[in-house]
Amino acid sequence: MEILNGLIPERVFEYFEDICRIPRSPGNCKGIADYIIRFAKEHSLRYETDEALNVILYKEGSADRSDRKPLLLHACMDMVCENDYDYDARYEVSRDGVTPSVIDDYIYAKGSSLGSEDGIGMAYILAALSEDSLSHPPLEALFTADRYLMMRGAGALDEKYINSRRMIGFSHDAEGEILNSSAGSRRVQCRVPVRYEKKKGILYDLVICGLYGGHAGLEIDKYRGNANILMGRLLH
Repeated sequence: MEILNGLIPERVFEYFEDICRIPRSPGNCKGIADYIIRFAKEHSLRYETDEALNVILYKEGSADRSDRKPLLLHACMDMVCENDYDYDARYEVSRDGVTPSVIDDYIYAKGSSLGSEDGIGMAYILAALSEDSLSHPPLEALFTADRYLMMRGAGALDEKYINSRRMIGFSHDAEGEILNSSAGSRRVQCRVPVRYEKKKGILYDLVICGLYGGHAGLEIDKYRGNANILMGRLLH
């Protein structure tokens, strides 16, 4: 650990910096899956993996809770890869990984998105698994691939790998909070009948830009403009 050295909890940020170095765009989870498998071998943990590159690690409960029911810890492995090409046109986060930087009380990425969701979740889970002084029930740590490809990894997961009936998901944005919730996704294909006719005249380009955008889950209550909806209304 170099850049994040001294940040607390130290072990969490040590793993987070390791994770930052590994390119892990959607559809490219092999490197991060291999890293988690190496971690399992180094800590003598049983593990399973599948063709979708999901990885599940198992750790026995501590002596005082070995008889408890198992608990599942979950994080996704891939990240949203966005580049700031004004920073360095040669840099590509999906190929080169993330370079973290600390400014005041915040961790940023140089020239790209940080990937802390869910890189920091993976780091917390690995830190917990590496700590033998914790009091805990049997743990199952699930790292799913390709969340940002319609949750492809989770959709391909065989339930035979999971014994837990309780789960803590590490993709919530507020540290110290646990949500009682559920999430899902659906792919919809629409076919709209279109009739084309040849026309002569002036051709116009219609461009809608300058909108704030935002995360569909976090900023949906801000009632910000959506370019798709606005263009549909305009054409209608």
